[in-house]
Amino acid sequence: MTHQDYLVTLQKELALIDMQKLQQASACLYNSWLTNSVVWVGGNGGNSANAIHFATDWSKGLFLSTGVPMKVQSLNANSALFSALANDVEKDEIFSFQLLMNAKKGDVAVLLSAGGGSSNILKAAEFCRANGVKSIGLIGGTNPSLKGLFDIELHTSSDDIQIVEDIHAIFGHLVLREIVELSENEQH
Repeated sequence: MTHQDYLVTLQKELALIDMQKLQQASACLYNSWLTNSVVWVGGNGGNSANAIHFATDWSKGLFLSTGVPMKVQSLNANSALFSALANDVEKDEIFSFQLLMNAKKGDVAVLLSAGGGSSNILKAAEFCRANGVKSIGLIGGTNPSLKGLFDIELHTSSDDIQIVEDIHAIFGHLVLREIVELSENEQH
């Protein structure tokens, strides 16, 4: 795929984003920020980096823009804990076990799976549903097995992992900007 083909494909997928679901996700995260609830973010591979990126932007970026950081934690950030859990519990429980240890009812989990079938994201979504943690799923794939497991779900129906991860990264930036804008509107 040429650079131009990649960019055309990315533009086509971006045009298909469900804006209503994007607005719901942004509103959920805005409310979490307002109520000082914790947001937990986790993903695999490139989305592991996106999870850490979201945590960085949503805490530091919101603090610099509003004076109030989001309480956000990446489930991927502590490599020692991550490897200990992969060694000592089932690998598909590396996210759900961290949520079990730390999350409380009213928190929000943003869970990313570019292929749409990650078993560790499945376990985390099941934990959220059973324990009152609101879940936002960012998933990809033409036939994702994770579809329908989240309170709010944004689905990119592409099997190109890089395209899906790019859209997930853009989601993080859109949420940051939306929260800043909403906070500015509240002040007026």
